[in-house]
Amino acid sequence: MATFLVTAYLTVPGSQSGGFTTLAAPAYVIAFEDGSDNDYNDLVVEVTGVAPSTTGSSNIPDGGTTLVLLGGALTGLAGLRRKFRA
Repeated sequence: MATFLVTAYLTVPGSQSGGFTTLAAPAYVIAFEDGSDNDYNDLVVEVTGVAPSTTGSSNIPDGGTTLVLLGGALTGLAGLRRKFRA
């Protein structure tokens, strides 16, 4: 997968009938490769209307929350293992 930021107008071949698609800035283009020919046109997605957070807060959990969630998941898996083992 490769991600590109479009900072100006960009016209690319865009339809199966030979038409073109114009991408307006700012937009992100996410291109996926199936691993056979390195052309990154197997699935191409345009994402618009998103911006980085400017409020100073993020939606990424802190380390403590992550550890609690991971511990709970491991405890649950251990319980399932005991249940099916007996």
